[in-house]
Amino acid sequence: MVRQVVMVISSVKWYISSVMKTNEELKEGFLSYLSSMLGYSMNTVSSYRLDLEKLMGFLRGTDLTLAQMRNEDAGLFISELMNDKLAASSINRILSTMRGFFHYLCMEGEAKDNPFSRIRGSSRYRRLPSVLSEDEIHRVLDIPCDDFHGMLCSTIFNLFYSTGCRLSELIGINEKDVDWEGARILVKGKGSVQRYVFLTPRAANILRAYIGFRQRVKIIDAEALLINKNGKRLSVSFVHSIFDKYKVELSITKKFTPHVFRHSFATHLLDHDTSIRAVQEMLGHRSISTTQIYTHLTNERLREVYNRSFPHERKKE
Repeated sequence: MVRQVVMVISSVKWYISSVMKTNEELKEGFLSYLSSMLGYSMNTVSSYRLDLEKLMGFLRGTDLTLAQMRNEDAGLFISELMNDKLAASSINRILSTMRGFFHYLCMEGEAKDNPFSRIRGSSRYRRLPSVLSEDEIHRVLDIPCDDFHGMLCSTIFNLFYSTGCRLSELIGINEKDVDWEGARILVKGKGSVQRYVFLTPRAANILRAYIGFRQRVKIIDAEALLINKNGKRLSVSFVHSIFDKYKVELSITKKFTPHVFRHSFATHLLDHDTSIRAVQEMLGHRSISTTQIYTHLTNERLREVYNRSFPHERKKE
């Protein structure tokens, strides 16, 4: 009798193991879902992969399956991240990834509940983004553009500041996406959501001049708006190398990246009384709460001006 029970239990275990997917299989299924079903970019999916690898490492140390994770396990995982001295913003991002991952698992019937749903992220330590002043921006926009490379760099900087685009959005622009009459460009944002961004007269003129220079290059990627000297669409690493080059040449001491231009674009608009809803639309943010960090930044700048200018106490003569 005992032998028969053992055989039944073994058979059940074998059946369960043959039907249930491994942690790695579930992870890859989720990443495939993000790419094929939600249309997330390769860079975004790579970021999700890095976050999920942290969870996979944690699970390997516990022998837990994803379906076995409970609230206390999720809390322990987050505690380990905190012990690793990760920034609060990084932990919040990982927490968001985990919630999305387990929502997918529940939707697929691979998990009964979401162990991360009750864990709250921290916004208290969220860092305000680095921003260039308007004078610093104009120093960058005024770089010489006497040859193809200089014209390309000037075009990149002017487009970033005029449109507030993400790097992936900018290098993905095709020539047909430019609406010259409307002074705007159709870009594809996160989740393949399209929106129009706008060209200042200066940026439009620079872009026209660049297209004139572009005719001197043998074009390989015919659809691409921005190409390198080899006629190919720009890569992420190429654009970052341009920022690194001009950070040194212009003696810029602040953080200097494409995303800093995006932060500066948003902050300067708010400084000039643009509504936060309009800035949200221009940036392509799904939630206005994402845009609101720029209002905090603007308020901090106002506080600095106030502290410098207001005569709190005058010395008695």
